[in-house]
Amino acid sequence: MRTHDPTLRAFMSHRASTTCRMKVFVSSLIGGYEQYRAAVVEAAEMLGHTVLRAEDLGATSASPQQACLGLVRESDVVVLLIGEHYGAVQPSGLSATHEEYREARERRPVLVFVEDPATRDARQAAFLAEVQDWATGHFRRAFSDATSLKAAVVQGLHEHELAVSHGSFDQAECLDRARSLLRSDSRGIGAGPELVVAIAAGPYQQVIRPAGAQRCSVGSRPAARGALRPERGPRPHSGNDRVRSWRAAHAAPGPW
Repeated sequence: MRTHDPTLRAFMSHRASTTCRMKVFVSSLIGGYEQYRAAVVEAAEMLGHTVLRAEDLGATSASPQQACLGLVRESDVVVLLIGEHYGAVQPSGLSATHEEYREARERRPVLVFVEDPATRDARQAAFLAEVQDWATGHFRRAFSDATSLKAAVVQGLHEHELAVSHGSFDQAECLDRARSLLRSDSRGIGAGPELVVAIAAGPYQQVIRPAGAQRCSVGSRPAARGALRPERGPRPHSGNDRVRSWRAAHAAPGPW
């Protein structure tokens, strides 16, 4: 996928070591939503993912419903677009998009993108309420046009990718990092025993945030999103025993 946007080119140039290839299913009303579905395809393919959608189904003995629900099950993540109209009601009593969502919500991560502002018909408003009320929650973003949708999908897929991907584990590198945390100074004769514990989270991977792509800001961090912080533990009440502990403090994920 080619792009003339320098920010996106910078972002893509640093993805080689962190890419988690996924199959992305696009779920939405098709008629009147072609430009939005195309924006999702562009965003997913730009990140190196494979897009699954009804338009690309070839000749098959399965019914359209069976074929589309099969793609949902084949996918790794579902991108759900909710606009103004609910769509034609199927024999199940639900629209095709609603059926796809019901199939996906307990099996696959669902990234929800809601057109706003929009005047939704009654069935579509009820569908949106169901999506928002689902107990497990979903990634959700609003969009107003194809451009804002594409940017939101890039962000959503990238955040999901970071949540499920990790680099290869290098035991020697992890051990070296743990040893580097230990004190190197020698203790005097007669000093009491000391227990030293070092924890090195990992594996490390190169990460570039879409928001910082224009600055080409790349950093390494553990895939577990952990940060190491030294902390002096409580000292025993007797003798010269000392305990120094290192704890892994999990950083709260910020906006990407």
